[in-house]
Amino acid sequence: MIRILFVSLGENMFGTEKFIYYLVKNLPKDKFEVHWGIPYKSKLSQTLEAYGIKYFDFRNGTLNGFKVRGLINIAKYIYKHKIDIVHSNSGILPCIVGKLMGVKKCYETRHGMFFSDEQLNNFKWPQKYHEKIKQYFVNFQIAIAENDKNRMIKYFGMNPEKIAIVYYGIDIDDVRKNGVKSGTKIISDNHKIEFLNVGRFTYQKSQVDLLKAVNLLQKEFKKFHLTIIGEGEEKDNLVNFVATNNLNDFVKIESYKENIHCEILKCDVLVMTSRYEGVPYVVSDSMALGVPVIHTDVGGVSNVICNNKDGLIVEPGNIVEIKNAMKRMATDLELYKRIQENASRKIEEYSIQRMVNDYVKLYTM
Repeated sequence: MIRILFVSLGENMFGTEKFIYYLVKNLPKDKFEVHWGIPYKSKLSQTLEAYGIKYFDFRNGTLNGFKVRGLINIAKYIYKHKIDIVHSNSGILPCIVGKLMGVKKCYETRHGMFFSDEQLNNFKWPQKYHEKIKQYFVNFQIAIAENDKNRMIKYFGMNPEKIAIVYYGIDIDDVRKNGVKSGTKIISDNHKIEFLNVGRFTYQKSQVDLLKAVNLLQKEFKKFHLTIIGEGEEKDNLVNFVATNNLNDFVKIESYKENIHCEILKCDVLVMTSRYEGVPYVVSDSMALGVPVIHTDVGGVSNVICNNKDGLIVEPGNIVEIKNAMKRMATDLELYKRIQENASRKIEEYSIQRMVNDYVKLYTM
C-alpha cells in the first residue's frame, strides 16, 4: 500500500481542490492510502466532511503561503503516518519538507503559470533561479498543459525530462447529471443570449475587460445579458464600472453558487477574459455541458480548445476582439452549433480516468 499525502492551501472547493478531490475519489483503493492536508478548518473542510473524505488540519493559520508552524505539522504528520509520497498543489515547500523527512517521492503540480508572458519576460535572474531550483526537490514538476511546460522550459530553464504533463480530467457523467444543453434559439425575436463569466474578482481574471467589451457590444447589439459570478477584491470596481456606464440592463454580478453546473446550463455562452490561467475547470465543465466557450489565449486553454472549432480564442486585453467574438456567438447559429457539438466530443478525451491513470503511472514508476 502506497501512502500519499496531498497538500493544498485553499479554503474552498475551487479548481485545485476539485483536482485533488477527483484524485482522492478515484485512485485505486487497493494500491493507495490517501491523506489530504488543508491549512485550517474552513468551507473546504465542511465540504470534505460532507463527501466523507478524511483530511488533517496542519494549522497553517493563513492562505498567504506556508508558515513555519504549518510546515512543522506537515513534517510531524509525514513521520507519524509513514508517508511514501508528498504531492504538493500549492508550491514547493511541502516537497522540501518531504525530502528532509526521507519521503521516497515528491511531486508538485503547477495549476497554471500565474504570470502573463509580459511578466515572465520581465523576470529578473533571482526570480528565474527561484523557479528553476524547484526541480531539484521533486521527482517531477507536473504541468497541466503543453503550453505550461514550454513556458517552464523557456522562461526558467528547467530540464524537460523533469516536467510531466497531465491534463485535468473531469467526471463527465457527474457533470452531466443535471442535463446537457443541446441546440439553441439564439437567433430569434424573443431570445436574449445569456453570457456567463465565473471566477474570482481579481486582476488575473480581468472581468473589467469583459465589461469593457460589453459596453462596446451594447452599442451594436441589444439582445444579450451577462451574469458574472464570483467574489474578490475587484468586486467594488466592477460594480462601479457597471453603474458608471449604465450597464445595469445588460450585466448582473452575483456571489458564488453552490451548484455552478446549474448556472452554466442556464447560460448560452461562457466568456473568460483572464490575463493568465491554467486550464480552468469551468471551461471543461461548460464544454461537457454543451455550452460554447470564448476564452483568452492564455495558459493551456489553446491546448484544449482549437479556435473556431471547439470554441473561440481571443487575444488577452483585446477588447474589440472579445466584443466581436461575443457578437459572432450571438448571431451565427451555424458557428454556435458547430462549436457546441465539437466541444462536447472533444472534452470526452479528458476523462477523469485518463488523468488518474496518468498519475498512477507517475506514482509507481
